[in-house]
Amino acid sequence: MLRTLHPMIVHFPIALFFTTALFEVLYLIYRKEWLRNAGLVLLTLAVASGVAAGIAGWISEHYLPANLPARDWALINTHKNFAELSVFTYGLAWLLRILSGKHGPHGIMAFVYVILLLLGLALISYTGFLGGGLVYGHGIGVP
Repeated sequence: MLRTLHPMIVHFPIALFFTTALFEVLYLIYRKEWLRNAGLVLLTLAVASGVAAGIAGWISEHYLPANLPARDWALINTHKNFAELSVFTYGLAWLLRILSGKHGPHGIMAFVYVILLLLGLALISYTGFLGGGLVYGHGIGVP
């Protein structure tokens, strides 16, 4: 069960990262309070589930056979590094959002916040691409 936990839960943070960005952009367009509140809840869930998926990935990695080819280990490490960078980027966005108070970031900080969200989307997209390559291209983690 533990070795298959990562592929079971990894889709939640990916979906939440994208949904967070959608709600935040909609808030910038429509300025509805509920969109801003939903964005913060989604961002919090995205970061928390991203950390959980990372822990599950670390556990899954320890069930892999040690005799995998070096190119497979290199791809696993690249996937892991991009996953950590994705969650870190969204964690910074979350911290900025929390420290900005009730009304959220504004001015230059709003620009930085949006850049962090967009960068996070690019990173998590590439991370997912690498993860898909591990499973479908290399058969990693497939029983």
